Amino acid sequence: MSGAHLSDDQLDPIWQSVPDGTPVYTSDDSQLGTVRYKRDNGLYVRGQGADTYVVTPQDIARVEQNGVYLLIKRDEALVDQTP
Repeated sequence: MSGAHLSDDQLDPIWQSVPDGTPVYTSDDSQLGTVRYKRDNGLYVRGQGADTYVVTPQDIARVEQNGVYLLIKRDEALVDQTP
């Protein structure tokens, strides 16, 4: 996986191949959590506390060997509201 910024067309297949347990970092380089599994609309991320997030492909800046890097900050991340 490349660290270069990818277009949406290039990014789509890459985010779908991110392994469970991969760290996810916000735009200010703080860790949002880790990938729990992939959903049709993005990555389901287990946060450091009790929060869980859905990271859409549009939120992803790049995918690297050591993690997924987002374009957004923690307070901009979509909190999963599923009971």
